[in-house]
Amino acid sequence: MQSASVIKFISGPSNITAFNFVGSNVIAKRGKPFSDGEYMKEKWLKSAPVLFEDLENKEKNTQRIKDFPLARNTVNCSVLDMAKNITYQQKTDINSSDFVSLWITGSARLAIFVRY
Repeated sequence: MQSASVIKFISGPSNITAFNFVGSNVIAKRGKPFSDGEYMKEKWLKSAPVLFEDLENKEKNTQRIKDFPLARNTVNCSVLDMAKNITYQQKTDINSSDFVSLWITGSARLAIFVRY
């Protein structure tokens, strides 16, 4: 379900771009350092000969792993892009909602109730 919503966020049919966002999403949700993308890629590359042993196109699959952009800066940019997209979706949904209610108390608290 989540990977499907991440793929909808991506404009274009690039599998490598989609994988980048899905992998970055996993790293961010687990609260791991962004450099873990490089660790994951190294792990997959070392596991590829065993994992793809009985497949005809194992070289193509291994090359795809090599092409995956999971460097620290790439993961950071992907996470920021996803955060901007979520903020945009929330603003759009709130602006299109029928009812918005603000509740301000005497202390420094603000509650916003939105039904959409």
